[in-house]
Amino acid sequence: MGNSAGLLLGATWISPLIAMLVVASGVGFVGGLGTATSRLPFAAGVDRLLPAAFGRVHPRWGTPYVSILALGLVATLLLVVYQLGDTIRVAYDELVSLMVITGFLPYLYIFGSAWKAGKRLSAVSGGAITALALFCSVVPPAEITNVWLFEGKLAGGTVAVVVSAWLVYRRRKTIMTPAIRFYWVHVAFPLGA
Repeated sequence: MGNSAGLLLGATWISPLIAMLVVASGVGFVGGLGTATSRLPFAAGVDRLLPAAFGRVHPRWGTPYVSILALGLVATLLLVVYQLGDTIRVAYDELVSLMVITGFLPYLYIFGSAWKAGKRLSAVSGGAITALALFCSVVPPAEITNVWLFEGKLAGGTVAVVVSAWLVYRRRKTIMTPAIRFYWVHVAFPLGA
């Protein structure tokens, strides 16, 4: 398309320019995603939800280097595990399905809370959409040749996410002093808000 536009306008330099802009956009997206994602364990380390090492900042560059290294290690491990026995396309589908599952699981709790609060229509409609999203994410795409491997990786990944979240919750619960509890209950998440 860029080449056709360049020929039509008599500006053949448009195609390389568009290609460079697409590459710059991709690099910026990956950099932004990595930076934003690595800040989450850093913030959890500062708040003592994760070990204090996650809250360390590099003395020279001011970056959360332990958090970045941990993110790189986990991402590499996920990519290797999900690539085992499958093509790149299938591994991508498995990771997207895992992201949908782990992203939508908290909504079951949220809509369950809505039911308990008397918001029945919201709870039923939201719960139904959440259940549909979860169901669609576990249905293997047509490219999948080994359904058991696909479902096993999804189940294992989901269990790993739930267990790791439970461990972080348990750690927070054991280290919570009265002052921290007051902050979380009355300042960060007050009941009336």
